[in-house]
Amino acid sequence: QTTAAASETTSMASETTGATETTAAPETTVAPETTVAPETTLGLLPDNGECDDSLAPVVLSIETTFESSVLTLIHQVKAAEAAVEAFNGRGGVGGRCMELMSCDDQADPNIAADCARSIVESDAVASVNDTTTFGDAAVAEIFTAANYPRVGQSAGTPDLSAPNSYNIGGGSLGTVFQMIPPLLEAGKTKLAAIHVDAAAFQGAIGLIEAIAGAGGAELVATIPVPAGTTNYDQFVLAAEDAGADGVIMALGDKESVQVLTAAGQLGTELLFSASLGTWSRAAMLDLGEMGSQMVFNAEVPPASAPVEQFPAMAQIIADLSASGEPELQADTLQSSSLRSWLAVYAFVTVMSATDVDNITRESVTAAFNAATDIDMLGIMNPWTPNQVSPGAFSRISNPWYYFATWDGENFVTTDTPTGNILETLAPTGLVG
Repeated sequence: QTTAAASETTSMASETTGATETTAAPETTVAPETTVAPETTLGLLPDNGECDDSLAPVVLSIETTFESSVLTLIHQVKAAEAAVEAFNGRGGVGGRCMELMSCDDQADPNIAADCARSIVESDAVASVNDTTTFGDAAVAEIFTAANYPRVGQSAGTPDLSAPNSYNIGGGSLGTVFQMIPPLLEAGKTKLAAIHVDAAAFQGAIGLIEAIAGAGGAELVATIPVPAGTTNYDQFVLAAEDAGADGVIMALGDKESVQVLTAAGQLGTELLFSASLGTWSRAAMLDLGEMGSQMVFNAEVPPASAPVEQFPAMAQIIADLSASGEPELQADTLQSSSLRSWLAVYAFVTVMSATDVDNITRESVTAAFNAATDIDMLGIMNPWTPNQVSPGAFSRISNPWYYFATWDGENFVTTDTPTGNILETLAPTGLVG
């Protein structure tokens, strides 16, 4: 059960499951040089029985926008909760149960900063799959100043150079940048960006122009989708009026569905490049024929990819669907929910190899700095969280992305990721 702890002064929705203090610990606990996941069979993880709730819990956190008129990511929070519960059922972290503190930034930069402060002041030792689209600079500054480790987050631009960030891929903007190569490969030369109405996107426009330009294309329009929008035809028409032949879809799931539905009704010939994090198999089936005019990318494969292709998906789907949440079932899962599970998995894998009686922010930082080639079960390439990339985006430790298409019944992708965000960013001069 999750109990609310909302701040009256900020209307901040901050939730903590089972608030109890963690035990004191030495400043640093160093992990072994190589951290390897427990042996698995067809995606099944070893079952060590229920965690011991008589021991002090290990508190994790997640901060994101739960539900708003411009972005809705509550499924990432529910997936993190389901993952924590599933791993607790298999022994937690060395027998200790995990608890999850969640905070809703309500798409408000001030509340986002208050969320970060409340987490820093709590017993939480690390975050899992944070996505802080609003006020990301202030949030990053608060977490970095507190040396608070953020595991598997969907990073904003400030997080891509923050030493306390252990990112799975290039974050939200990385996904946007990776929308460009499939459009270029399809021969599109006039690109429009239909995007969330957030300040964080504005800083990416110059980079998008550089990437598109290097591929012989140009960005002909940037089209924000304001809060409270009810007419979605206008955004498709604006892209067409600008002469676009391809569209970068930098939107949340609800907004993406509305824009693509409008596109289908208008009979547009535009090709749309989108994130797998916002599209499930069920949503694509509902969309219908417009799916043939879409291409996708993500750091992880489609959640509905065949288990024969990605055996570990069987365990992930079992864990998440056991929650009973409608958005965490096999056909409704989005890849952004998979990232929540993977972040919890990585935390359990790395920290189980340390002194589990003394898990602190310092010991988590030391362990993730030392961990190498974590077995990510074939969902990602083996992961070295502290691997430093050249240039301004030094915290992109996993640069690999999957590209996918839709065949009318399911997503189609490769067995291993083929897109490299560092190569995509090369024309910007920011990656060395």
